[in-house]
Amino acid sequence: MKKVFLLFALIAAVFTVTNLNSANATEKPAITISLEDDGFVDVKLEDLNEQVQASINALLEEYDVQALKYNSEKKVTKVSLVKKDDQTTKVVYFDDSGKKKEKEQKEIEQLERMEQELPTA
Repeated sequence: MKKVFLLFALIAAVFTVTNLNSANATEKPAITISLEDDGFVDVKLEDLNEQVQASINALLEEYDVQALKYNSEKKVTKVSLVKKDDQTTKVVYFDDSGKKKEKEQKEIEQLERMEQELPTA
């Protein structure tokens, strides 16, 4: 009698685990990320105007430049930086007068937060 009871308990456990796994599999949302061409092209520091060069050089004490890109339509320079202390990355935007563009800065920070919050499968 004990064997019959244990057999039924084992079968019930198998069905429960199977149903839980299939329920969890259907609940995962599909996430699609599309990367658009943002209009930025690679550029050298020497090719930028003096105001932007001065702004970038001011950051070199604390950061290493990872990438420099320029968008001629928006007249914006995108600078990807790596902090020397802890190797964290940061993206900064400058207009042609060498001033930081706060709007693009907030947008990129928001995108980075969204990327970090995405679940990994």
